[in-house]
Amino acid sequence: MKKLRFSFLLLLALLSLAAAASAAPKFTYDSMRLDFSAGRCIFDGNVRIADNGRTVSADHAEVDIKTALKFLKNGVFDTSTNQEVTDFEVWCEGSIVVEQQGLKLTSDKAHVIGESHDVAVEGNVLLERPGLSIRASSGIFNWDTQIAQFDDNVKIKKNGTEIRADHTFYDVGKDELL
Repeated sequence: MKKLRFSFLLLLALLSLAAAASAAPKFTYDSMRLDFSAGRCIFDGNVRIADNGRTVSADHAEVDIKTALKFLKNGVFDTSTNQEVTDFEVWCEGSIVVEQQGLKLTSDKAHVIGESHDVAVEGNVLLERPGLSIRASSGIFNWDTQIAQFDDNVKIKKNGTEIRADHTFYDVGKDELL
């Protein structure tokens, strides 16, 4: 018990030393717990991560404990402190929905990689836009380049025509297959 109190006090001390920079992703969730043995902060129920007009929704998400320590405030995960986290990573599972300006990308799992601005998705991947749908086993989308790559069992439906491929690239910004 004393070890747990000391860990929590150490955590609070570390938080007070963190420097403020640009805005971090905004998190909402139903419940959160720390798993020190796994080194993760675990979020369950209606998890939503919003950042610069993009949102990622999931049933379950995990953040590395080192990153979480930057945001824990009085036992609550609080991203309103406007701290920058360039190495921010989130692992998500269950009912994944990634949305950005008319783009909707769904999957079973996602790995959000803050440093490279990528989201890697796998399992029942589906990108939907008006007049276009792309299904695949896995994919990756980069928010900076606006390029999505889809791999394995790719099925593209565009304006009533279906194409099958092993891999494809889609430029979200230009709304065109590459």
